[in-house]
Amino acid sequence: MRRIVGAILCSMVGSLLLGSTAFAVRPGEPKKANKVQLTLARNWADAGATNDTTTGSLTLPAHHPAATTDACAFDPATGGGKLSASVTGTPDIKFAIKLAGVTGCDGQNLCLAATIKLTTQGCTSADPMGCTAGPTSFDAILSAANLCCTVVDGKCALATSANAAFGAGVITAGEQINAQILDSGVTHGANRAFSSALYVP
Repeated sequence: MRRIVGAILCSMVGSLLLGSTAFAVRPGEPKKANKVQLTLARNWADAGATNDTTTGSLTLPAHHPAATTDACAFDPATGGGKLSASVTGTPDIKFAIKLAGVTGCDGQNLCLAATIKLTTQGCTSADPMGCTAGPTSFDAILSAANLCCTVVDGKCALATSANAAFGAGVITAGEQINAQILDSGVTHGANRAFSSALYVP
């Protein structure tokens, strides 16, 4: 379980490479990919039955009305959030969530969420090309591990690291972890409240 949770946390940093001579070097990876920062926006439900079309030069099938997935929202005047993570040299992964201007869920816990596809040299097969797991949603595991913050006066913040949260050695040098972020954000109970996104006013 510790190994699994370590892999999950890597999803917050995109393609993370922790080099060592303990494993065969997997070809084609970059020299460095060790930091990511994502903005958060309100999460909306996937489109239902098509009954609409987006406007503009790129038209897409759509569904109206747009439906929210949770009561938590951002105050349009003050709200915003970001999720960040970076690799340290120990090795470890430090990560943070910071939200402000949150409405509709004061006093409630918001938890880290991520779906990743993980490629690593840490495989039971010892294949020199490594192995790939996923895509897998780890929202429930991250919530159960209490990687959460509590909304107080519209603010919610979490700052920790993999080894601090789960014990030294969770992140091990040499495994050349490449974690592709397919989805990330913050959950409120069983619901996705906010997701990594761009917002164009």
